[in-house]
Amino acid sequence: MTNSLRITILALGSRGDVQPYIALGAGLQRAGYHITLAAPLTFAPFAQRYGLVFAPVRFNPQQFVALPEIQQAKGNILRLILTARRVVGPLFRQVFDDFWAASQHADALICSPAAHGAYDCADKLGVPLLIGWLQPALLTSAFPCYGFPLRLRLGGSYNRLTYLIFEQILWQTMRPLLTSWRRRVLGLAPLPLTGPYVQMRARRIPALLGVSPQVVLRPGDWPAHYHMTGYWFLPPPTGWQPPADLERFLATGPPPIAIEFGSMSHEQPAALTSTILTALRRTGQRAVLLSGWAGLTPADLPASIFSIDEVPHSWLFPQVSAVVHHGGAGTTGASLRAGVPSILVPFGFDQFNWADQVEALGLGPRAAPIHRLTTDTLVACIDQAVNDSAMRARTAAFGAQLGVEDGVGQAVAIIRQHLQAPQARLGVV
Repeated sequence: MTNSLRITILALGSRGDVQPYIALGAGLQRAGYHITLAAPLTFAPFAQRYGLVFAPVRFNPQQFVALPEIQQAKGNILRLILTARRVVGPLFRQVFDDFWAASQHADALICSPAAHGAYDCADKLGVPLLIGWLQPALLTSAFPCYGFPLRLRLGGSYNRLTYLIFEQILWQTMRPLLTSWRRRVLGLAPLPLTGPYVQMRARRIPALLGVSPQVVLRPGDWPAHYHMTGYWFLPPPTGWQPPADLERFLATGPPPIAIEFGSMSHEQPAALTSTILTALRRTGQRAVLLSGWAGLTPADLPASIFSIDEVPHSWLFPQVSAVVHHGGAGTTGASLRAGVPSILVPFGFDQFNWADQVEALGLGPRAAPIHRLTTDTLVACIDQAVNDSAMRARTAAFGAQLGVEDGVGQAVAIIRQHLQAPQARLGVV
């Protein structure tokens, strides 16, 4: 096999779920592969700025996150999966169709764990499949599954059980839709009642984990085809220039705090904004407020706060004194690489696990989950992040270590090696 191979990346989710695959796709394209990204339509301009061929998927993650039923379930990933199946499950049939259309001319597929149907497409086409992970959610005795709601310390057997439970809840909610689609569109027999996971492990389908082993220690019981590559960071697109007014704001005072809640929505954005503004006023801190999808309202902001929808983390975060964020995998990695303390305010999902990890590494003060966040809590965290010299020294040293990693380069090398192996085609062990 040569680098002229055509690879389709199938990704589903919010920006934090899709952006790392754009970084990976851009890296593969630089290495000579022909890359198509299949993802929600809202990301088309984003992917095309990096020169990727884009295949639209009919799913709107912003509308999905904003649904009241999803908002109510967001603190418990198991409840979220069940709610998503009930509320938007039928829409996944068109997602499967879009993934299948995007895979037609591919010599290999790479998928995110949320890209249901990718295994089936590779099965039908007989092409190599690799799975990219942004969380360490691969079977191990070392720690419970990231995102599992019961973060208990009950030992290796319990830890392994959390992965098996998570797999089955995910599979059983999708099984009727996928089974019908496999038969109707692909002409394939149903998968076993327990789903594809045992088969995927038996076939040694490679897993690429876009997380640094300095942040999460690689479990000793992971097989050799699980690869921890380092984060898949995305640089600003070629020719990108920061807004001049933001540059002036950064230059006319001490380093501000960055506040970013990514794709998370909040039921009471005005109340959240009031909590943030009060905490900033009490601590005397300037801030850059990235509104994203959280609905943070920038009306009547003081001169000490600059509001902007979004700006590349790789450019902004090294210029701030601390980052207040939701604890998404990508935002956590970007803030750690910037070498400044992180204040994590988890909304749900795996964000509680990243908050645990940052606290355990001593790289940021522990904040409350979003539903329990108070002004007093945020004030205490900001004071510690800005004034704790030992913490600031640790985060700077840790960021320097992450800065020398090349997660995308590592992933590209592993993909190249796998695609050159004679056993790469799906179904061959």
